[in-house]
Amino acid sequence: MKTAGRLTHRVAGQVDRSKCAVRNCWEQWTREVTRSTLRTDVGVAIVPQTISRHLAEANLKSKRPFCALPLTPEHRQLRLQWCQARSMWNVTDWQKVVFSDESRFVLGTDDNRVRVWRRPEHVWDKLKRQMPSCHSVHDLELAVQDLWAHLPQDIIRCLINSMPDRVAACIAAGGGPTRY
Repeated sequence: MKTAGRLTHRVAGQVDRSKCAVRNCWEQWTREVTRSTLRTDVGVAIVPQTISRHLAEANLKSKRPFCALPLTPEHRQLRLQWCQARSMWNVTDWQKVVFSDESRFVLGTDDNRVRVWRRPEHVWDKLKRQMPSCHSVHDLELAVQDLWAHLPQDIIRCLINSMPDRVAACIAAGGGPTRY
C-alpha cells in the first residue's frame, strides 16, 4: 500500500494498526544499508557475493538508474560536431553563454512520485535544497527568483570554468557519454 503512494494514516486505518507501527514497519522495510554499515552491525567483514546471494534468495532486486542516457549514433555525431565547433573556446567565451535547463518544483511537500536517487544537478539541486514550502504559484515564483538572485556566483563560475574540460571529454569519447 505504501509503495502505491498511500499515506501512512490511511494504511494504518486499513490494516487496523497505529500510524507509528506502520511507519516503523515501512522504515525497516525501506532501510538502506551499506556493506560497511553491515560490517559494523554484525562485527565481521561481508563480501559482496554474500549480500547478493541473500538478496536473490529474498527475491529482492535493485534498481540502478542509467549512468548515462543511451545515445544513438546520430546523437553521438551531433554531440561530437557541437563540441568540435567549440573546442577552441576559453572560459571567457563560455561566460557569454546562457545555460538553461528544465527543473521541477512542487507546491506543498509531496507529489507521490517514486524517486531514484541520482547525483545532484549542480545549480538546481542547490536551489531545491533551500526551497521553502510554497502554497501558491505566486509564492513559488517569488521563492525561486529570490533564491536565484542570492545564488553564490562561485558555484556558477566553477561550472563555467569546467566547460572546456567537458567539451574535451566529449570529443575524447567520440560524442559518447562522459563522466560529466
